[in-house]
Amino acid sequence: MRRSILQEMLLHLDNSTRLVLLYRAWQAGAGLCTLGLVLHLLSPIEQGFYYTYASIAALQVFLDAGLSAALIQVAAHTFSTMSWSRQRQIEGQDQSIFYALIRKSSIWYLIASLVFLLIAAPAGIIFLSSNASLAPPHWQLNWILLVIATALSLVMVPFMSILEGTGLVTEVYSIRLLQAVAGSLGTWWLLWKGYGLLAICINPLMAFIISAISLSLRYKFIIRDVWKAKSASFSWGEHVWPYQWRIGLSWLSGYLLVQIHTPLLFRLKGPLEAGQMGLSITIVSMLSLLAMIGITSRTPNLARLASKKSWAEMDHLFFKAAKISIMLYGLGAIVILAACYYLQSTLYANRIIPFMDMLILCLAFLSSQIVGLLAIYLRAHKTDPYVGLSVVGALGVLIGVLIVTPSFGIRGSVSVLLFVHGVIGIPVALKIWISYREKWHT
Repeated sequence: MRRSILQEMLLHLDNSTRLVLLYRAWQAGAGLCTLGLVLHLLSPIEQGFYYTYASIAALQVFLDAGLSAALIQVAAHTFSTMSWSRQRQIEGQDQSIFYALIRKSSIWYLIASLVFLLIAAPAGIIFLSSNASLAPPHWQLNWILLVIATALSLVMVPFMSILEGTGLVTEVYSIRLLQAVAGSLGTWWLLWKGYGLLAICINPLMAFIISAISLSLRYKFIIRDVWKAKSASFSWGEHVWPYQWRIGLSWLSGYLLVQIHTPLLFRLKGPLEAGQMGLSITIVSMLSLLAMIGITSRTPNLARLASKKSWAEMDHLFFKAAKISIMLYGLGAIVILAACYYLQSTLYANRIIPFMDMLILCLAFLSSQIVGLLAIYLRAHKTDPYVGLSVVGALGVLIGVLIVTPSFGIRGSVSVLLFVHGVIGIPVALKIWISYREKWHT
């Protein structure tokens, strides 16, 4: 019997990659369930506060500045002369350098956590109070609890990233999957029981609790020895910053491209339109995530083929996976648009953006996905020439939405996204892609 594309893909994956895919699939599937509960159990105003909370809390990305991803690469290089014993102890040379990396990154995140706590708590209350007359009960308390939970989760980030970089991918993603499952179940229970905005605090809280318990049970010696180990010279500027600044710029650009719209609409148009935009962007973002899972799983193979200069085989693998990704996105977009059209004639009409706005949003994210596919191909060659494009695009979106949103609301925001991603982003990205590909493959 002929195997399906999904079966063929899973057959050639190792356990750690399968676990990563399971984690991503849970994120998307659980996200859909959460959307349904938000839609059914929260009022339109509560929905607006819910997604505005999430967007403002995501400002933590500015304090992370790409370090969590950079640590994976740096830890892999630093740990190259070491290994894990069967008792999960570190063996090998240069352990002092490895512990110095943990120590410095831990200090970074501890400071980031405190800064986030001290700034986000009062700043968020000031920002959200612009619609205080419409706010649900206990909105200030729920915001403070979210900030505390997010700050606590930041403290655990360096340990998870560094452990992943040392090769413990299966163990780390087992922890992350457990975090995601516990966070989702807790969120659903609180929503179902009528606790409203309190539900948004559970995911970061579970991330902290489960990470802390896992480290205490299996890797407590790391926390114990990191401050006892002999001090070693470790240059942050030489070993970490070259990775961090590129990733950080991409992440900051991503925030401006996706997250800025909901709080801006909250401030200018109120929580109702903010809730519509927040829910709609979440739906389309999850579709994009699902559609990218297949090619993301092929990234190591693309990098291997690029290093061997097996261009024909690399192109075959890339174009096949990219075609599937675009087809999956297209099918999902049709389902979303059909659902949006149906909801316009129901009681939920004011919970999601209008049909035409959703069509523009889907096209904008499709454009972004095409650029993302091209980026995956280029990154397989150990370079990322799209950093500048991401920054310019993010600034373009920021300036555009600040100009058009006060007058045109949601329609203005989604139109700016489509213009930046589709009209400007795709042609420029394609030109860069063709140029680099010709240079490398000739």
